[in-house]
Amino acid sequence: MTELSNYRKNFINILAKSGAIFFKEGLHLKDGRPTPYFINFGKINDAKSSSRVANALAYDALRVKKINFDIIVGPSYKASTIASVMAQELYQVQGKNVRFDYDRKEAKAHGEASNSNKLFVNNAIKDNDRILVVDDVFTSMGTKEDIVKKIRQYAQDNDFNVTITHILAGVDREQSNRLAFEQEYQISTSAIVGAQDMFQFLYTSKTPIQIDGEMKPMDQQTKTTLDTYLQEQRRFTR
Repeated sequence: MTELSNYRKNFINILAKSGAIFFKEGLHLKDGRPTPYFINFGKINDAKSSSRVANALAYDALRVKKINFDIIVGPSYKASTIASVMAQELYQVQGKNVRFDYDRKEAKAHGEASNSNKLFVNNAIKDNDRILVVDDVFTSMGTKEDIVKKIRQYAQDNDFNVTITHILAGVDREQSNRLAFEQEYQISTSAIVGAQDMFQFLYTSKTPIQIDGEMKPMDQQTKTTLDTYLQEQRRFTR
């Protein structure tokens, strides 16, 4: 296991305490693949927890990875909250003032968007922007492909020259071919923590997580099932 820094451990503990990480039989991912566990950032739905998660992402982006950006874009729906709270944390804690935006599932064509199709809610993307995309997890990379295409379409429609400098997620499930994505779109990606390190920390620290509706430390049977699953998924990403 990689030695985890304190901010990564704190981030994992927030996910565990909120019930965002849970194990349950019969779970499936968005693409239909079965999974023994799920990560639902929608469980992080109070001000304190949201602030702490956003602070971890802000610290990771600005202080650890030193990513240059003018605006944060979060794919709808869950990452829209991440983007807005992260922007607030960057200003309040780091003193960095950035814009934020998130995409529409369907383009707006009324009100201020009459006679046009608005792909983003705030229309905050500007010419020459360096864009940081944030999301909850890396799974199949489908959502990331969609948001990249929307940003580039928006830039083209407005004759903007923009650069997506990085895509940052909270957790990497380590079952997507991120390398192929990076090569195709020429965008770097990273996460605060990978699934293997996250679960190893939770297991060794005996941190309670939600298993079949009950908050308790991960037992050996659950850990063995998880390890087998993670190993199988890594085979498909090579």
